Amino acid sequence: NLAISWFLLAAKQQYLDSMSQLGFIYAQQGDQQRSKQWYSRVFEHHIHAVDSGNVPSMYTLGLMYQNAVGLVKDNRLAFKYYLMAATQGHIAAKTSLEKLDYQCERVISIARDDYALAKNGDSEAQFRLSEMFRQGESIPKNEEQEFRWCLLAAINGYYKAEYRVAEMFRKGIGAQINNQLAVRYHQLLAIQGHKQSQKRLSALYKAGFGVQQD
Repeated sequence: NLAISWFLLAAKQQYLDSMSQLGFIYAQQGDQQRSKQWYSRVFEHHIHAVDSGNVPSMYTLGLMYQNAVGLVKDNRLAFKYYLMAATQGHIAAKTSLEKLDYQCERVISIARDDYALAKNGDSEAQFRLSEMFRQGESIPKNEEQEFRWCLLAAINGYYKAEYRVAEMFRKGIGAQINNQLAVRYHQLLAIQGHKQSQKRLSALYKAGFGVQQD
């Protein structure tokens, strides 16, 4: 088939549209294995792009999840990626959100206000955004985003975030377990008289975490 040959040639040169077309063509032909293979490559590209903050890829992942394009249909994950794009001003993502039944306008307005402040370095807004991702009440839960914004708030000196990020490092929430960094953040609070950090630090010392054993 000439069309498939052309798309294969383009796909080998990393043209995403061609990969998507191959996924679609093979699906129409009933070759689910090859269809999944090409859609998986498209998905992996967009996942990596989202990690780098690429807004159109956030929207594309939302479309893929909502319409089951090479993936199992999942409206909650679609909502998650649409929301990520919409809070950064992506109009089509906002429109897609409005078509999902999750009280989207309220969610977008809540997230957008804090997102704008958080991007400008407001530590309290960064922590509030982290808490939104932790609680999953106004926006879907996301441990990686929870950790990201909490760490930024902690770096900017917000004491509530310092305690929370210490516990996230200790428990491996949104990041790999790192007891040395858990101890470091608890130490910062302990010397300021933070009772919970003092107790946690004592327990960490006794367990030999983050410090040299005697």
